[in-house]
Amino acid sequence: MTEAVIFDMDGLMFDSERLVQLSWTLSGRALGYEEEDLGQNIYHTLGMGVASRRAYFLEHYGEAFPFDTFRQYTKRFFWEKAEEEGIGVKPGLYELLTYLKENGYKIGMATSSSYDYAVGNLERAGIRGYFDAIVCGNMIEKTKPAPDIYQKAAGMLMEPPSCCLALEDAPNGVLSAVRAGMPVVMIPDLLEPKPEIERLLYARCGSLSEVIPLLEEKRCSAEARPVTY
Repeated sequence: MTEAVIFDMDGLMFDSERLVQLSWTLSGRALGYEEEDLGQNIYHTLGMGVASRRAYFLEHYGEAFPFDTFRQYTKRFFWEKAEEEGIGVKPGLYELLTYLKENGYKIGMATSSSYDYAVGNLERAGIRGYFDAIVCGNMIEKTKPAPDIYQKAAGMLMEPPSCCLALEDAPNGVLSAVRAGMPVVMIPDLLEPKPEIERLLYARCGSLSEVIPLLEEKRCSAEARPVTY
């Protein structure tokens, strides 16, 4: 039976991945990459932490790639665009959080982003108080697709992974949750799941609000099981 729901953040709760992609494009141009759109690399690195993304860029652009400078540009362009446009909240987020809280579910978040950035997003959206546990990329050694971040979130919620439902938008996050032993619902954002990812899913939804009937179904199924002595 599901006792806890653990959210990814970027691309799942907030419409932030598109701003990240744009900031990568602008950063690449600032670094002289005029003929190649560095923003396209986001499709290969969704859900990764800083160390994994560094390794990816150095592998694809050579050891001389100025990754730290690229990150500095990215942060600058990201927040310039965020201040201009805002960081949108994904449809159904408030509805789902309210449902979970009213029905006694524990709520966690497992994001590869940094703690300050993640909590800042929650506070700006007015939803920090919904979360019983928050695990961020700078709090663990191995980020997604390794299982560590979801294992830690389950531990903080004091629930076995099998009793936690993970919500993800990206393949690396799906792999992380599955490797941690959790059922996963995917709400795709920038990337549609390939067949090998689709096969791992408990379900696929079009929005966060669609998770509610899934939980209702699971709860009714659990309540209908005969008690054995």
